[in-house]
Amino acid sequence: MKLIFYSSLIFIAILCIQCNSETSKITEDEILWDSWGVPHIYATSENKLYYSFGWSQMRSHGDLIMKLYGQARGTAAEYWGVEYLKTDFLVQQLNLPQMAEICLNNLSENELSIIQSFADGFNAYARSHPESISKEFSVVLPIKPHDIVAHGYRVFYLEFLIRRSLNQSQK
Repeated sequence: MKLIFYSSLIFIAILCIQCNSETSKITEDEILWDSWGVPHIYATSENKLYYSFGWSQMRSHGDLIMKLYGQARGTAAEYWGVEYLKTDFLVQQLNLPQMAEICLNNLSENELSIIQSFADGFNAYARSHPESISKEFSVVLPIKPHDIVAHGYRVFYLEFLIRRSLNQSQK
């Protein structure tokens, strides 16, 4: 479980941090957006980095992320209709929400604060820019650390392992 968590954090960190000598001299937190819409995050602490990453992800892909987090809860059919029953059933059958809870209970205080900062960034953006969130997906708010971890499990198990296995067996 921790392997998935750490792999995700490393991937996120690689996307967020520009590794050069300038990053060690950062004196204020900011997100700079380039002409392609890619956020470049400068942060004075690890928690502020993940907060800014959550903020920028919500700005760029808010509705999609909330849809995915709703699916990771295993309650998408309740939110958006019967077409989600099959994946909700799989999420519940595989106990992914419970696995996320177990993972969170086994993380260090620092790891939990990082995930909480990431969720706080999402929620702060949603509060500051409610007009940018579709009513349809706002039902998922607020985002909680549990949602972030459950989404990682859902992607790994359902999208990567199960669907890949199904596709391989149908060939």
